[in-house]
Amino acid sequence: MIAQYDLIAKTAEYTIANANKAYLPQVSLTGIGAYIISGLPTMTLPGSAPPANDDLKFIGLGQVNQQLWDGGATSANKRVIAAGAAVDSAKLEVRFHQLRERVDQLFFGILLADAQIAQLGRSDSTLQRSLDKITLLKENGTVYQPDVDEVHAELLKLHQRKIEFAYVRSGYVDMLSYLIGEPLDSTTVLQRPAVREDFASAPDQRPELGTFTAQREMATSQFQLGKTSLMPRVGLLGTGLLFAPALGFGTSEISSLALAGISLSWNTSGLYRHANDRKLHELQLARIANEESSFRFANGLDLRRDDQEVRKARAILAADEGIVALRARIADAYQLKYDNGLCAMNDLIDALSEVDEARSDKALHEIQLLLAMQHYATDNGN
Repeated sequence: MIAQYDLIAKTAEYTIANANKAYLPQVSLTGIGAYIISGLPTMTLPGSAPPANDDLKFIGLGQVNQQLWDGGATSANKRVIAAGAAVDSAKLEVRFHQLRERVDQLFFGILLADAQIAQLGRSDSTLQRSLDKITLLKENGTVYQPDVDEVHAELLKLHQRKIEFAYVRSGYVDMLSYLIGEPLDSTTVLQRPAVREDFASAPDQRPELGTFTAQREMATSQFQLGKTSLMPRVGLLGTGLLFAPALGFGTSEISSLALAGISLSWNTSGLYRHANDRKLHELQLARIANEESSFRFANGLDLRRDDQEVRKARAILAADEGIVALRARIADAYQLKYDNGLCAMNDLIDALSEVDEARSDKALHEIQLLLAMQHYATDNGN
């Protein structure tokens, strides 16, 4: 896609160069070999014999045209070519925008996997300490083997979840690497974007808006090109004729003839179409304006939805701190109960799992807030 920018520019460059050649001299050569049945007169002076005249003739015609003014057609054509290249580039920008949305999905998928793996690592450390502690108590005869097995099983289940998220992350990294054409692996660290309070303050810069502008320029350039058909063309004209054998006129023979002068041509067919062409141009501009208005309306709906998603993510995340703190206090209480023989090991593990779940939810909601802000920025063309 990046290579297409250069291809579009080169195509426009060569096409404009061809348009500039309209002012180069135009040369045409025509040769005719024919048998003259009748029609070429001969002239005989009084008292002189008629000249010999061969009915088998070769006639050569050469013409040189040098255009002086083409009614503005060349410059108008160059504007059409440039406008066409701008439309193609704008459409390519729209495709890039769609590609960035796919990159966003993979990027934040990796960040979410990283957050979950980090949280599982913290839970792993907590359970490992519990396992070490309870194993020591079992060796001292104060707890039984089922309690050790309970913690060990929970630790294996946590390792299983870490493996799952590691493979999810690996898959996302591989797809992102393939998509952007850059080498990425499991050691690649992605930088988490900062939470921005002014995420909605940037102006709308969607590439589709540039497409509508380019389309209007293209329509206007085409209309201006059509208007050049109302103008006359002025140029220099040179014409040469060659006869073999020569034409006889009395005692003289004509074997060649050359003419030069200024040429003026004016095709009035454009006058008949001009009124309708103007109406078609106005309709085309109206259609583009309608498409732009429809796009802005739909984009406005998307931005309203994105803004609500950001507000919702902020509100949910605000409650996460309290939930994590409460779950941690409850787990501490169950730890104390277990140490004093007032609850079973599975009750303590359930309480620890609730803490892990609360922290995982908080990590998820942090990424969801960033993703909602990124969605708003992407839908706004930023």
